[in-house]
Amino acid sequence: MRISRILLLLVPVATQVFKEDITAGNSKCRFDNKCGFHQDTTYSWCFVDYSDYWGSCCTDSCRITGRDFLWCPTGGTTYQHCGGHSTKDVLGRQCLENHPCGTHFEEGGNGVHWCFVDLNQNWGYCCAPRDKCDYNGERYKWCHISGDVTSTRWQYCKNDE
Repeated sequence: MRISRILLLLVPVATQVFKEDITAGNSKCRFDNKCGFHQDTTYSWCFVDYSDYWGSCCTDSCRITGRDFLWCPTGGTTYQHCGGHSTKDVLGRQCLENHPCGTHFEEGGNGVHWCFVDLNQNWGYCCAPRDKCDYNGERYKWCHISGDVTSTRWQYCKNDE
């Protein structure tokens, strides 16, 4: 019994299962352009809308590697921050089960993480996969909402996820 417990600790925990129609940032691929190695690229990607916005796609499950960042392989030796860790917005509201935090370009997203929180399409910002709701050196909790690591876009938050 002890051996099985030890083995379970050594297996990395998948936080998001690889899907051919979902980007690393949790956006849905266009129905006519699933994840793949398009245009002779060495990484997997898909278009997420008809304005040629695109997103990197995981070729395996999203996993925690290194620091607190979530990563997945996208092909060859390339890796991408990946989503799926948060099911609540920055205010602590539960995201709809079929609409987790992501960039969701196909629904008017603009590079920030968000989710629908009810069937009336009310929505809320989400912390980016590379970040979490914390004090981060301030007197109030906040997190980055953009998946771009150079972005300074942030929101106050209450979510401890």
